[in-house]
Amino acid sequence: MGVPRLLSAARTVAKFKQATQRGPHWADPLKAWGDVLVTQGNTREAVAMYDEALKFTPNWKQLKEAREAARKTG
Repeated sequence: MGVPRLLSAARTVAKFKQATQRGPHWADPLKAWGDVLVTQGNTREAVAMYDEALKFTPNWKQLKEAREAARKTG
């Protein structure tokens, strides 16, 4: 992974962190972050993001399904 891609990834992470602090639907960016981690093969970290999102929206069906799928894959 080259420096430009690392910088881009760092900016993306920073944007997700800002979104979780400012957004009215804090679970949305956390789920999106988990989804990205799954596509990168980081299922353990994805489950952690989904768990964090579930603190804000414990009844979100798609979030629970995504978490369960990531957990089974990892």
